[in-house]
Amino acid sequence: MKESKKCLEILKNLCGYIDNELTGKCCEEIEAHLRECPECRGELKKMESILSLCKKSRESLTKTEKKRLKENIFNSIEKE
Repeated sequence: MKESKKCLEILKNLCGYIDNELTGKCCEEIEAHLRECPECRGELKKMESILSLCKKSRESLTKTEKKRLKENIFNSIEKE
């Protein structure tokens, strides 16, 4: 995956984007980037798949578990 400065910025905000924690302007910037960047779209799909599997395997995650999941995802992204 190419790691442009913009891609790294987007990837760091994907969890917040998925969880609807970001402002409208930030979401618009992410969505515009995702339309143009297949690599970041792929990362978003991976993250959504991981979250979906977690929800299926465990109906409700505690705040601590959600935080740990986000941290693990960020760590995985940073390793790439």
